[in-house]
Amino acid sequence: MDYNVAKNDRTKALYRRGSALVSLKREEEAVKDLSEALELSPEDSAIKRELAVAKQRAQVKREKQKKAFAKIVKYFNGQKKQPYLIEPPIH
Repeated sequence: MDYNVAKNDRTKALYRRGSALVSLKREEEAVKDLSEALELSPEDSAIKRELAVAKQRAQVKREKQKKAFAKIVKYFNGQKKQPYLIEPPIH
């Protein structure tokens, strides 16, 4: 659907949704909305500031996820192989 919305209204809506998404800890989605808002209004300092916050939080979140995944992999790599409870299929 393509609604005929004024540029200022679209920018404001994207900024507000992006800010809300940051508050909801959905930073990746927020970055998309805020980037689009910045394209529509490249001189808006509030959008620039909120976009920087969203990108920084998204990076921190990715790093935490990466560390957690590494711990999981390390844990399972260190486990001894458990014997099969049932016979494995013979090929």
